[in-house]
Formats: sequence, structure tokens, C-alpha cells
Amino acid sequence: MKKRTFSKLHKQRISQAHLKYHNILTKKFLIKEYIINNKTMQQIAKEIKSDNSTVKYYLIKHNIPIRTQGEQQKGNKNGLTHGKTVKISFCIDCNKKLSKHAYYCGYTRCKKCNYEFYSGKRHWLYIKNLIRKYPKNWTLFLKESIRVRDNHVCQICGKTAKKNGRAMDVHHIDYVKNNLNPENLISLCISCHMSTGGNRDIYIEYFRILKEIL
Repeated sequence: MKKRTFSKLHKQRISQAHLKYHNILTKKFLIKEYIINNKTMQQIAKEIKSDNSTVKYYLIKHNIPIRTQGEQQKGNKNGLTHGKTVKISFCIDCNKKLSKHAYYCGYTRCKKCNYEFYSGKRHWLYIKNLIRKYPKNWTLFLKESIRVRDNHVCQICGKTAKKNGRAMDVHHIDYVKNNLNPENLISLCISCHMSTGGNRDIYIEYFRILKEIL
């Protein structure tokens, strides 16, 4: 009995809330705001100080088709998308139209121009006079010998080759590619090897201490 009474009271409260906006959410008003002006249910509810369920109730009552989420995201001819004005911006180098994502993230270049601009000396990992080419003696046999010596385990985090998903990377401790002394080479997993790209002075000191401990 209590559950039925609560259910009736709950329905009465909902109906009273809907009747409150009976003279506001008329068919004429909803067609103008929802269809012609392409406003969302959230926008209309905010303007009349109501909630989305009330607006939806009257849309269904007046047989006004409710837009899908995909249709809503397209916006209207004025460029409205969920109440936000989408500004068109262009790449400062090639004048190509930028995507909405690029605009909202504050990018001023397209993907291609951004890659070209930040390559070479402008790259965040660029180091002056750094030799990036490997010597002829940098062979598969040498790398495999280092992996075997280190038991195919990352010397920083202890990850195995199986968890790594591939053979261990072989890293140059002093970052000099021509230095192929086994004492200068160490096995690292993918993630640890990537992290050594920055803060090189810190990692050089870290590996020096690690060698003393081992």
C-alpha cells in the first residue's frame, strides 16, 4: 500500500510540474525555438527555468519530432552546436581549414605544417651535434648479446620480454651511438627507453649508480 501511495504522489508531482509550463511550452513556442531557431532542450529548459524532461514531455505531447544526438551536433546554418558558436580558422602556413578539434585546442597550424615546423632544431628532443646514425658494428648479434647478458629483463623496471611484447631495446648509456662498449649498453623495455629521451644528464648519472650497485 505504501509503494502504491508513493507512486501516485510521485505522478501527481510530475503532472503538477508539467502543468506549470502548460502556457509557456506551447506548440507554437516549441516549433519556433526548437525547430526554427534550432535550440536544444537544454537551452530551452534553461531559458524557462525548467528541466529537460519537462521540455521533452511537451515536445512529445505536441508531436514535434525530437532530434537525434547526431542531428543536434550538426547544428544549424548559423553554426550552433550545443549552444556554442564554431569559429572557422585556417593554418597560418598553408591556409588550410583547421578542424574543430584543432581550433578548440588552440592550434594555429594543420597537422602536416605543425610536424614540419617542429622537426629538426625546433624539436623538443633536439640536441646540438648529436650523432643519430649507428656505426656498421651495430649488429643484431651485438644487441642480442646484451639482452642475453641482462637476462632479457628491463634494467629499470624489471619487465620481461614477454610483458614488453617484443625483444628488449638496447640503450646507449652515454647517448653516443659510436660507443659500442658493452659497459655502455643496457637492456630496456619500450616505455623505459622512451623515457630516457629527456633528462639525459639525470639518466646518465642514474645508470652510473646502477652499475656500481650491480
